[in-house]
Amino acid sequence: MRTNHKIKRRTKVVQVFPSQKSLMRLVGSVLAEQDEIWAGERYFSEKVIAELFEKRRPSLPPTP
Repeated sequence: MRTNHKIKRRTKVVQVFPSQKSLMRLVGSVLAEQDEIWAGERYFSEKVIAELFEKRRPSLPPTP
């Protein structure tokens, strides 16, 4: 679920915030939750990462 959608959904429940700080706490908690989700995800498999590192290494000339 998109982060903006999560924030909108939660702010609709509250509707009126008593202060700007309370709004910032709510948005901060949504962003912290999303950060935890992103930190736990793996975007590349270990095989793909290894292949990328192999391509990145310069090939050395053969030693005599």
